[in-house]
Amino acid sequence: MGMRVSPAELTREWSLSFVDIDFVNTKPAGSRLGLAAQLKFFAAHGYFATAAAEISEEAVSYLADPPPGVRVFHVLMEAYPAFAK
Repeated sequence: MGMRVSPAELTREWSLSFVDIDFVNTKPAGSRLGLAAQLKFFAAHGYFATAAAEISEEAVSYLADPPPGVRVFHVLMEAYPAFAK
């Protein structure tokens, strides 16, 4: 996947706002993680990723399973087995 991301950058750049969460949660469960990753990638870089390798594994894992106390959203991890624990 893409470049490594520090824990501070994950929190600062990859946390979803409540508006983001509400929007993402209106979509089918199997597309939520990818949509969230694209939204945050776009916010950071000004364009949408054209390949999964552009988005860091740390960022996707952070969105899929945030640390305690960080509200992101819940997804069905069956759609993303590479990131399931």
